[in-house]
Amino acid sequence: DQHDVAAPGRGPGWSWDESDEQGRFVLTGLTERDYTVAAMDPETLLRMVEPGVAAGRRDVVLVVRTGELFPRLAGRIVDSHGAPVPNAAVFPMCDALETRFEGSVISTQHETATATSTDAEGRFALERVPKDLVYLRIEGNDVIPLEWGRGLAGGLAKLVGGAAEQLVIAVERRCHFQVELEVPAEAEQLGVLDADGHELTISEFRGTNRNETERHALVEGRSATLAVGDSAATLVLYRAGGEVRRVPIRLTPGTPTSLRL
Repeated sequence: DQHDVAAPGRGPGWSWDESDEQGRFVLTGLTERDYTVAAMDPETLLRMVEPGVAAGRRDVVLVVRTGELFPRLAGRIVDSHGAPVPNAAVFPMCDALETRFEGSVISTQHETATATSTDAEGRFALERVPKDLVYLRIEGNDVIPLEWGRGLAGGLAKLVGGAAEQLVIAVERRCHFQVELEVPAEAEQLGVLDADGHELTISEFRGTNRNETERHALVEGRSATLAVGDSAATLVLYRAGGEVRRVPIRLTPGTPTSLRL
């Protein structure tokens, strides 16, 4: 049970084991109560779940239900203008383990299955993908990473419908920019809106790490080199939590845009 399983010496978290060649497993460190027991196939990320299992039982059987897999998922990755996105990585991903403490998620462990890459036409194909509890991660050097289907009730089955081999998934091209204010004290933070006024996620990439925020700090009137999707239309400056100025912007993928305001 992801809410309050405690294993000796490990604090709040999960009690887990890896099945042996015969599929056998043992979970230790449990209290006398009922649990939900779950297992995951590492090759496909397909999960098997058995609720209402009393601690101490030795006859628990988890069955792999292959009918809960798409035999094949295929389609195209395109940008916001419908142009193909080549050389993007596409792979199934899931939030495998969540550790909760006092009702709040304090950490998440992700798992991934084998990736494929899009061809020159943006086409991709994956085999044996779970219909639920898994999403597609799409990433590349010139796109904003997308987790397609993450957190959606009904999972990929709802998104895919009857078009398992005719998918068209749109991603945003990654646009880099840096802000420098003529009057450094004018603002302490910046945000970015699309043409409809929706606040965009701002990414800061450092090596293989990515930090995401909707407001980014300005230090002495300067920002780090940041990235947003190509739908960015307006830069918003904030001071003391209040908006001080809006500036129309047009960013393009490729060379970072310097915004001197």
